[in-house]
Amino acid sequence: MKKANKPFLPLWYILFGYTVFTFSSENYVTVLNCMLSTGHTARIQKQGRLFAPLLFRGFWEETLNKHRVSYTAQTFGLPRLFSRYRWRLGLFIGTLLFGAILMIGSSVAWDIEVEGNKALYSSDIERNLSEMGLEVGSYLPSLDFAAISNEYCLSHKEVAWMSIYRVGTTVKVKIIESEAQNSPSLPPYANIVAKEDAVIESLGVVHGTALVKKGQTVKKGDLLVSGILKGDQKDTLICAEAFVVGRVEKEVSVFIPYKQTYPEAQETTLECVTLDFFGKKINISLKSGQNAESCGTIVKEEVFTLPNGKVLPVSIYLTKRVSYEQKEVLLSKEEALRLGYTTLKNKLSAMIQDGTMLKKNITASATEEGIYVYGTVCYSVDIAETRAFGAES
Repeated sequence: MKKANKPFLPLWYILFGYTVFTFSSENYVTVLNCMLSTGHTARIQKQGRLFAPLLFRGFWEETLNKHRVSYTAQTFGLPRLFSRYRWRLGLFIGTLLFGAILMIGSSVAWDIEVEGNKALYSSDIERNLSEMGLEVGSYLPSLDFAAISNEYCLSHKEVAWMSIYRVGTTVKVKIIESEAQNSPSLPPYANIVAKEDAVIESLGVVHGTALVKKGQTVKKGDLLVSGILKGDQKDTLICAEAFVVGRVEKEVSVFIPYKQTYPEAQETTLECVTLDFFGKKINISLKSGQNAESCGTIVKEEVFTLPNGKVLPVSIYLTKRVSYEQKEVLLSKEEALRLGYTTLKNKLSAMIQDGTMLKKNITASATEEGIYVYGTVCYSVDIAETRAFGAES
């Protein structure tokens, strides 16, 4: 007979101890009815095992005896472990010291992560925060994250917004850089050219000389606004600036075969167990080797927390591998048609992006191998593209 696996038990079961009552599977219904009628917290398995908190061991012994259920009982958890090693003073003191380190360490910043910066260096941001009192080793309860964020933004104009918060013993710093910091610098001399084949609907020139007008048809790469200003004595070179809205028409098609293949998860295996102890990752598993290319990776983090919700600086990362197998399915015409419409609409949306849809037309045709879906779309969009040129060109 296959041995039953232990069910998931809350952390407080292990901390305060629990009792496993083993009985005949024929008495499963009787024990289950007792548990439901009394409302006592417990875990029960059809194979004939009851997991109950150590505090209620006496209650369950009395209940099982009352219903004439034969059983054996075993105690597990920290209380049993402490009773086994109660005469080993060194182990007890070491456990207390370990607990004290965890309690104290959970209030200290062990790592600082900066997110959202593109032009600014994370090291520069961390150095500036260090001057304000936030650094690795800082006592977190003494810090006012909101005040530090406001002070940073006021003293560093390149940062428009900052948010600081903690996840366990890691301090997360999210920033948004100012527009001036993120905007690409314009070239000294540039023309405006068309980035799409289009019919011009409107034209607004900020700097430069317009070479096209409303209603004109242009091709991709055609010169729209010149960065050369003609003068009586001398030409002036500038960086042309303009917005040019054009009407674009395009055709798109997709083919959806009736025979489709997709990956199907077959098996999940535990590959690696990593202990994160105060920011230091330690591999505590013995398994090694390479997996097949068809395997995907799932990383699950388990964080130890105290009853009051306080996060301890110790985490366990479980890295699992999922193997996939290509499975073939045969779509009906209706299913292939729905998939074709969805695929085509997604393509059209990606094509238009910041443009405005004016009209679209979608048709479909079926063959022996699959479904063809055709789409014609008309939309308006800014077709202006800045193209630099040299002063001597």
